[in-house]
Amino acid sequence: MPKPKVSRKIHLEAFAKEFPVFKTDGDVLFCKECNVTIVAEKKSQVKQHMESSKHKENTKTNCRKTNQSFLSETINKNNTNQEFCMDLCKTFVAADIPFHKLTNPHVSNFISKYTNFTIPDESNIRKNYVKRLYDETLLAILSEIRNQYLWISIDETTDDTGRYVANAVVGILSSEEHECRKRFFLNTAVLDQTNSSTIARFFDDSVKIFGPDFNRDSILLFVSDAAPYMIKAATAIKIFYPKILHVTCLAHGLHRICEKIRSLFPEVDHMIASMKKVFRKSPSRILMFRETEPNLTLPPRPILTRWGTWIEAVRYYANNFETIENILNKITAEDSAAFEIARNLICNSKTKLKKDLVYISSNYQFLCGSISKLESVGLSLSSQIAIVDEAIKNINNVIGPTGDLIKEKMTDVIRKNSSFDILKTFANIFIGNQTTSTVKHQYTNTEVMAFKFAPITSVDIERTFSMYKHFLRSNRQSFTFDNLRHNFVIYCNEALKLTK
Repeated sequence: MPKPKVSRKIHLEAFAKEFPVFKTDGDVLFCKECNVTIVAEKKSQVKQHMESSKHKENTKTNCRKTNQSFLSETINKNNTNQEFCMDLCKTFVAADIPFHKLTNPHVSNFISKYTNFTIPDESNIRKNYVKRLYDETLLAILSEIRNQYLWISIDETTDDTGRYVANAVVGILSSEEHECRKRFFLNTAVLDQTNSSTIARFFDDSVKIFGPDFNRDSILLFVSDAAPYMIKAATAIKIFYPKILHVTCLAHGLHRICEKIRSLFPEVDHMIASMKKVFRKSPSRILMFRETEPNLTLPPRPILTRWGTWIEAVRYYANNFETIENILNKITAEDSAAFEIARNLICNSKTKLKKDLVYISSNYQFLCGSISKLESVGLSLSSQIAIVDEAIKNINNVIGPTGDLIKEKMTDVIRKNSSFDILKTFANIFIGNQTTSTVKHQYTNTEVMAFKFAPITSVDIERTFSMYKHFLRSNRQSFTFDNLRHNFVIYCNEALKLTK
């Protein structure tokens, strides 16, 4: 019986295994010492090459400097290097580490030591890998939202360079809680000016990222603040997205109630603003405060754009009015306008201030808790509507000279929220209080079910602006906006993954 024929590849691999100075890719036999391929039909030919004077001389003097690589090895090595560079780029962007840190010898030496990879130049990473990683991020978003019902939230801000910047966040509408927690940062752009036209155009440009085959009817909810240009933009958007509902942020709406309360109590507001300045940049006063009241925190510093912080400050002064008065009396006369204003207010309007602080704190303190609850991720629509209804009920129960004005403001907030009644109908359906007959003509049962965890606040988009301002700090403002968009979309989406 004849012997089976051995393939050339197995033949050559056997020679390479027996004689380590050779290597093969399955087609040819290569001498690593001489940097040449040899004829290797028989074992005698391999031995003949090894006995040649040239091979012996090369082996003895070790004149070979580098091994020649096969094409397949080179490709694999390049792929490994590219994968390393992509991972390095993603790590630095996601961790908000500037690429110039790669030139730091401590960083480069550490990475080289423990990875055995050559550290790429920062310009190489920036030019060749950021855009690729940005494209991969968008593809990952598209794969997640494909064939899903969606909500989109848009808002704008003015950054430190004076540009009008709009951000867009997209999320999944689903009856499954784990799906509704998925939200993605989709787009950021510079607006020529802030008005309804630019917002509507930015909305459409953001949707175009999904591709030409995207079904526009799958976008069922648009969340924004209650600025007039946003409401006008939503009206224009509905022309092309007939099933979309527009809801203005209810947490922001409750904050506007807090702002109305602040405007109705100017003396309390003036005192809080003055006290904020008294201890801001005075180490001696801070030291005296801590020595006098070691267990009491320093007076709060409410920020008007931080929802509910003014009401929190009112509660602080209502609980510690006498203590703050005692501390101010211990401070010696100083050339400080804020200090004089605060002390004069407390001395001359003490009775009225105490009464107003107690009135505000006892009647409207619940607003802080309501706002905080609405800021939570993953609440059901029914739970969110219940929080708002409870806030409305508490406001309607307030008795006092300003009570009617606050009730009127609350009514105005709800009235301007055009789709709130429809969402409230959905919420009642989910808890079994209403049939679908009132919405069946426009929405299918599947679409109604998708609203089970629909958001009614724009907290996600507000958080992206905090990330944006941190990302575009004073020593990182040389970005072109295209490069900034690529970096920030990657950074923001990696950050959102950690909050799910």
